[in-house]
Amino acid sequence: MPPRHAETLFAGLPPWFVPDAPLPAVGRIAVVAPHPDDFDVVGITLRRFRDASAEIAVAVLASGASGVEDDFVVAPTLDAKRLVREQEQRASCAFFGLPADHLSFLRLAEDGDGHLARSESNTDAVSAFLGRWRPAIVFLPHGNDPNLAHQRTYAMVVESLSRQRAATVLMLNRDPKTIAMRDDVYVVFGQEDARWKRALLLHHASQQRRNLRTRGHGFDDRILEVNARIAAAAGRLGAFAEAFELQTVEGAG
Repeated sequence: MPPRHAETLFAGLPPWFVPDAPLPAVGRIAVVAPHPDDFDVVGITLRRFRDASAEIAVAVLASGASGVEDDFVVAPTLDAKRLVREQEQRASCAFFGLPADHLSFLRLAEDGDGHLARSESNTDAVSAFLGRWRPAIVFLPHGNDPNLAHQRTYAMVVESLSRQRAATVLMLNRDPKTIAMRDDVYVVFGQEDARWKRALLLHHASQQRRNLRTRGHGFDDRILEVNARIAAAAGRLGAFAEAFELQTVEGAG
């Protein structure tokens, strides 16, 4: 069962299926994305909340420059690769309809291996973003994931919110590398929405090329295949779904 406060978002008992269950009026939502494109992985759910009048702000923590292949840019410097990833994220958020001033690139410090670092200064920057926006819900990847950036983002968000007063619900999403999680919320969608999500994902051309070369299928297909498996496991054959585990951070107040 989800912890206290989390279950108040939806009526009844989990799991909840959206759009079968009406979306709650939540006011403000924050998306804490370890890298550019983490926002897009849950684009259908965010669009549903946006259409229900939620305000959304996105913070991209690190560059993801290591995910850009050398031959994708004219001069394969880290700065050039960072710029590519940020331009792709700006384009996808514009396609989504996010106001430009609701997208922030925090450009946090990375460790010697190019991963997002877990540091006091990085945590302070995450805390400042969340403190300014004061969201009712925070979207982020699940911490039970071999991706170090996902693990460290989860830890920094929990630490940041624990310093603050208001209880906040985390919606932790399942992505291709999630090891295990509890599926509390399923946002189910069909072919028309899948086409829209594919167009959103394809703004990340650097990731599309890398996935085609290294995995033999595109970034768009990789994410939508996960969405199809989630829906099938939930008994919604022929559909797609984004899945989330709900957690609550109570805050210090």
